[in-house]
Amino acid sequence: MKQTPKLDFVVIDTEGKILLKEIAIIDSRGKLIYEAFTSEYPDNYQQLKKQPLKNILLEFCRITQNKIIIFHNDTHDIAVLKNSFERENLPWHYLKNVQCTCKLAKKYFPDFYSYSLQHLAQKLSLKVKCKYFNPRQAHTARYDAQFTYQLYLAIDKTMNSISLQISNPFS
Repeated sequence: MKQTPKLDFVVIDTEGKILLKEIAIIDSRGKLIYEAFTSEYPDNYQQLKKQPLKNILLEFCRITQNKIIIFHNDTHDIAVLKNSFERENLPWHYLKNVQCTCKLAKKYFPDFYSYSLQHLAQKLSLKVKCKYFNPRQAHTARYDAQFTYQLYLAIDKTMNSISLQISNPFS
């Protein structure tokens, strides 16, 4: 049975080194609610979902309004988004409540030797659609967002377990 954290959140993965090339957004139930590829990059393979960068950023703002935003590497994802907003002359959409699964994993799994999404997914035996993490499929926004969602659930379960142990002096 899947345990879903109580707060309304979205999990986001971006692809791109400086500017956004693709984005995927998963809702708090684990459903892909948005996926887009920028039309500025002709090498993208999803012809039907290609959009101008400005449209993608405006949709990002609409979807993330009043949500907790979960990234795996928030420093990278936020930098890519900020650069993209700047390029499109849009005001930066200040992200009020951001959580990073990489940082949370370092806190709750301090003995791991790596905090890459691949390593964490493999170490915690995470699955998406009954399949373990496949490095050959990594680094696409949808794939990484789906595993980041599973990672967030695993971390949330660990946080709740620790919280229960602290509150119960007999455990």
